[in-house]
Amino acid sequence: MNEGDSLGAVARAVARAYGGILFGAGIIAWQNRHAQGAVRKSLLTGFLVIALTGGISSLIELIPGNVSSMGWSTVGICVFLAIWALLLLFQKEKQA
Repeated sequence: MNEGDSLGAVARAVARAYGGILFGAGIIAWQNRHAQGAVRKSLLTGFLVIALTGGISSLIELIPGNVSSMGWSTVGICVFLAIWALLLLFQKEKQA
């Protein structure tokens, strides 16, 4: 086992908290999937901030080698979510 392959108690707590944030954001997104206007823009901006901060903080730990290569999956998920939020933010709203 390489250094960085296992999580300490603090890292497990942070990982669980971040997972809870992503799960909660998913529930919020699902419940507001038909939102329009300012509400939709606010939600997507919040999701974009969650994805960017998660991805950047993961990169900060990955680059010096503080965590194992499994951390790249977190970066990948964050990049996917950030692109999703950006695409929806700049998508024209459908006229009812």
